[in-house]
Amino acid sequence: IHDRTPPALSERVAPGDVDPFRDAPADRAAAGTNGGGAQQREQRRQQQQQLGAGGGGADVTSTSEAADAETAAFACYQFSSRRMRLLPGAASAVGVSLAASGSDMLWFSPVLRSGGVAVAPLGLVDMYNGGGAITSISVSERRRPGGDGDGGGGPSVVASVGVRGCGRLLLYSSARPARVWVNMAPRDFTYEPYGGRLEVDVPQSS
Repeated sequence: IHDRTPPALSERVAPGDVDPFRDAPADRAAAGTNGGGAQQREQRRQQQQQLGAGGGGADVTSTSEAADAETAAFACYQFSSRRMRLLPGAASAVGVSLAASGSDMLWFSPVLRSGGVAVAPLGLVDMYNGGGAITSISVSERRRPGGDGDGGGGPSVVASVGVRGCGRLLLYSSARPARVWVNMAPRDFTYEPYGGRLEVDVPQSS
């Protein structure tokens, strides 16, 4: 019998469920322990009962899974809620609840660090699978030449991100950038210091 009003589907999704991240440490504290991917997935299945049965896009993340700039191993963006969050390890799961015919997309990005700054590119937020727009990322510490108007001569951190496509690019950054350049031209950007949410518009290439 076909159920026309099935209950919401609840699941927990973690970076370790994505192939490139399967071998990442379960969390920073347990990086040297044998966690076991199967055991972690079973623990998440047992925790499903804690999720609400609301409409599509509802999500639950336990307080113990929260992370900050110093402890985050991954940044996550949830398309339905437009929410960005930090996760301490590959086993840190995000709860998702989908109503009938509902859908959602989670993007995970490893947090890279250099010179005390943490950065993670997440993707083009106006695209459903915008996480696939990121083609490359590098973060490095450099020394500024003197007299550039920003207290020159001191160290600076430069993040270079390759993007395929155009639109609003979302990144996590633990510090407000001094400037943002796109295609060798300066661009305006928005930055939320509380959550480290950095957005910049990537124009269509001519």
